[in-house]
Amino acid sequence: MPLLTFPGPPLTNGQLYPSSPLAGQNQYQWDSTEQTWKLLGTATGVIAGTYGDALNVGQFTVDATGKITFAQNVAITGIANNPAGADSQVQFNDNGVLGASASFTWNNSNNTLAASKLVTQTIQTTLINSYNTNSNFLTLTKDSFGNGRELKFSAPSGVITLTTGSSPVSYTLKLPNTQGNAGTALLNDGSGNLSWSVISATAAGSNGQIQFNNAGLLGANANLRWNNLTNTLTADKVNSTSVISSTLESQSINLVTAGSGSRTLKFSAPSGSVSLTTSPTVTTYALTLPGVQGVTGSTLINNGAGFLRWGVTPEIVPVPSSSSASGSVGQIAFGGGFFYWFDPASLKWLRISGSMF
Repeated sequence: MPLLTFPGPPLTNGQLYPSSPLAGQNQYQWDSTEQTWKLLGTATGVIAGTYGDALNVGQFTVDATGKITFAQNVAITGIANNPAGADSQVQFNDNGVLGASASFTWNNSNNTLAASKLVTQTIQTTLINSYNTNSNFLTLTKDSFGNGRELKFSAPSGVITLTTGSSPVSYTLKLPNTQGNAGTALLNDGSGNLSWSVISATAAGSNGQIQFNNAGLLGANANLRWNNLTNTLTADKVNSTSVISSTLESQSINLVTAGSGSRTLKFSAPSGSVSLTTSPTVTTYALTLPGVQGVTGSTLINNGAGFLRWGVTPEIVPVPSSSSASGSVGQIAFGGGFFYWFDPASLKWLRISGSMF
């Protein structure tokens, strides 16, 4: 049997020998009180220390006598050591490890969850903590047909629902920065930027054309115009019972039906009305009035093409008693072998002398 050679003095209490025993080798400890080496046991070869931490699991082997003969740290796998992604990114299982995405974040300062695309069936969260109930919440669901998405704002009194189309083209709407005034509406600039604006109807047609309801939209026609400078209404064809109605109820110009197929143009005034009526069966023609006013007693004479001029129709009357006797334009008198006619310029009767033929 080999002899043990212990270290000589000076020795310190608790000193080990050998200090680093091999596996299966006995180890002793110096006891200063009793001045002797005491057997601690047989070395197992296991390095003294603490096994297992946040990143590792301690693994041990124990023999039949209960001694630990082997120990090591085994790295923990299947769980990420640190959160994935950048700050505020929500964590999720990504093939057995923590994953993250810039499109899925949580803002801890204002309690806001942001996701660029939502395809979940339902998201429900309390928006306002003014109630300690679950009656106020925001819900995102499929519509009743399973196509679009419905954004529901729920409150104790009811629900407001915003629904997408069944197959919309992707677009973004950006709300204004401030509240709008009463009566304003959200106006789209074509790029999704919304602004508060007072909405007014866009006139149809061109300047001066009168507007009318055309299948629910404003319509116009070049044959129906209003001249604001001359206060003139122009309608190429009129089938209405009333064309113009003045703001004075007793004064108006009306076009009305007068019997079968006839039309009456009526000029109304407080004292009465003057009517011009067509024949029931008329051949189309046009009349053009003279450019100036006619003299007293003159009449409108047609040239056969619809152009009217002022003229005088002769009227045979008895011989006046004197040249200053009253008369009218166009009056002619014959007596004593002479012709007399009333001159509208001098307002006197003049005798025609000389041979006429």
